[in-house]
Amino acid sequence: MRDGYRVIDIDTHVNPSYDTLVKYVDPSFRSRLDELKPYIRTVGEYRALSIASIPFDRFPGEAPKPDDLEAKVGGRSALEGRVSKTSGHHRLDPQHGVSDENSAGRIIDMDMEGRDIDVIIPGTWANGLSHLEDQTLAQGLYSS
Repeated sequence: MRDGYRVIDIDTHVNPSYDTLVKYVDPSFRSRLDELKPYIRTVGEYRALSIASIPFDRFPGEAPKPDDLEAKVGGRSALEGRVSKTSGHHRLDPQHGVSDENSAGRIIDMDMEGRDIDVIIPGTWANGLSHLEDQTLAQGLYSS
């Protein structure tokens, strides 16, 4: 709270990783997880979903390359390589695992940065799921 006002971050992204999603997926959906294999991408220490990614590699004023215009199954995400946990919007690096299951670390970060409320939204994997022809795959992961 600052000067009597609550500080609300309305744009707190979490991934979570593919492995975290799988932990919480409905048991009736587990038999379909193999259908998602083409979309799994290893990024550093974790696995993520990459449905129809278009990497954003251009700078202002630069013409797009052919690769910039075509979605790729399992491809690099739009911001991969462009945004890091130290991209300037945090005073210190976030606690490890706050995009997955480290809720205690999330509270520590909120206290350190002076945020009272985080509105948490999923990363780009959730939007990408709507690109799948079989929407029941998206529904199965949304429920987790």
